[in-house]
Amino acid sequence: MDCNRNRRSVATCVDAEAIDFRGRLLTAVRSARMGFGAFFLVCAAAVFCALAVSPARAADDQAIYDKSGSIAFIGYSEAGSARWRAIDYPNFEKRMKIYAPNVTTHFYDPQGNAATQLTMARSAILSKPSLIVFMTVSNAPRAILDEAKNAGIPVALYIFAPTELPPDNTIVGLVRSDPLEVGKLQAQYVLDHEPQGAHLAIVDGDMAMDFAQLMHRGMLDLLKPAFDSGRLKLVGNAVAQGWLAANAQAQVASILTANSNQVDAIIMGNDNMALGAIPAVRNAGLEGKVLIVAQDAIVAALRAIMQGQMTGTVYRDFHEESDGIAKVAAYTLAKRPLPDGFYQSELKIGSQSIPQRQTPMTIVDKSNIAQVIKDGMATKEEICQGLPSSVGAPCY
Repeated sequence: MDCNRNRRSVATCVDAEAIDFRGRLLTAVRSARMGFGAFFLVCAAAVFCALAVSPARAADDQAIYDKSGSIAFIGYSEAGSARWRAIDYPNFEKRMKIYAPNVTTHFYDPQGNAATQLTMARSAILSKPSLIVFMTVSNAPRAILDEAKNAGIPVALYIFAPTELPPDNTIVGLVRSDPLEVGKLQAQYVLDHEPQGAHLAIVDGDMAMDFAQLMHRGMLDLLKPAFDSGRLKLVGNAVAQGWLAANAQAQVASILTANSNQVDAIIMGNDNMALGAIPAVRNAGLEGKVLIVAQDAIVAALRAIMQGQMTGTVYRDFHEESDGIAKVAAYTLAKRPLPDGFYQSELKIGSQSIPQRQTPMTIVDKSNIAQVIKDGMATKEEICQGLPSSVGAPCY
């Protein structure tokens, strides 16, 4: 295990080093031919090796804020994607136990409903948390931000950003991947893999969300010239409300029917939606014949890619992303500035500039899916369990 890269289990890394250290000592003790000098050298080497990996990890795994407090993590929807409960929420909580060990986190899941999110946010604000981590359902969450400001509660934005001007000095920072870049990566993948005249369909995520709107804009930045020139033909563009798989399946089925199944490629808003598209494509007899590209690189999607049901997905390290928002939370509570270089740019909303950290991204498909395993985002077992040997590397 690469302890400096894999942040999923700090304890596992430490335990592994301790076990390795003890093993080397026992080997030395049991060697009848080894004298005291050699035994001492083995001990010294083992100690040195154990300490050699510590500084890099220690710099990232130390308390930033040691006082008590609470955080309200107001999410978007666990129904809209498999990632939130599996990765973002637990990893945020795990990192906060390191960065702010005496701070408790309370999670709120409005299931993608703006009215429910407002009710939950008001309840959270009444409990007077030290900070709110906020994934806005609506592009215009002004009521929530106004009430947070009035209560003197700072807000850190995660993934989604409002489009209307927030109250002054309420938002402390934003951590997300650039939605424009997500759309561009998806579009470029289609351009790189589809021939002249290919028929393309787009099923966007919930267009009530700034993230989906910007993704679509990023796609069109590259695709509009291709549409205008006849390089590609747009045969359908739909929206899956709530980013839900069931809604995506219905939209893909409708597009296939409307085009007599003459669809060569589909860009989906996220992996959850792509997993909904798969049965629609299968029912049309086109499984493995239609390029499907999405985003998130969740395990179920990676398994679908290995089986040829999906083609590619925009990948970024969600552990890195949720670790970033945990750092913002801890430094804000400590009233300390983030380290130089943490924020790479600013997001302009009206007259305000919000510092933001953007997660690096790339497209993964069957050719480079091993990178996800190397980064510790998924294990080989999670991706490959139960799959036939015909799927090939990295499973076999």
